[in-house]
Amino acid sequence: QLAASNTSSMLKGLQVKHVIAAAESQSTLKVSTYYNTIQPLHQVYDGFLFYDRTGQLRTDVNAKTIAIGTEIFTALMGYAPQADTDHQRWWEVNGASHFSLDEIQNYVDPF
Repeated sequence: QLAASNTSSMLKGLQVKHVIAAAESQSTLKVSTYYNTIQPLHQVYDGFLFYDRTGQLRTDVNAKTIAIGTEIFTALMGYAPQADTDHQRWWEVNGASHFSLDEIQNYVDPF
């Protein structure tokens, strides 16, 4: 509704100019699947932001894409990400952790 109407009561009359999809870690699998299969057909999103993305993205989709990768996650993938294009960029943050300090300090094992 938001993208289709270009305005919403949620935004108190502000105009929507761009809709960006964002995903982190495991959710990047679902959003990258959307990017590769549905986005080319319906073009709902103007851009995509991935944090620690796995898998390859199509290169014929016009939506702008930024993928940020932590150093350890890239090492665990075992391969370099695909090359940058005019629509896709991969930024690896050397020394960055996949988890935030809060996640590490306050993790509660559900078992």
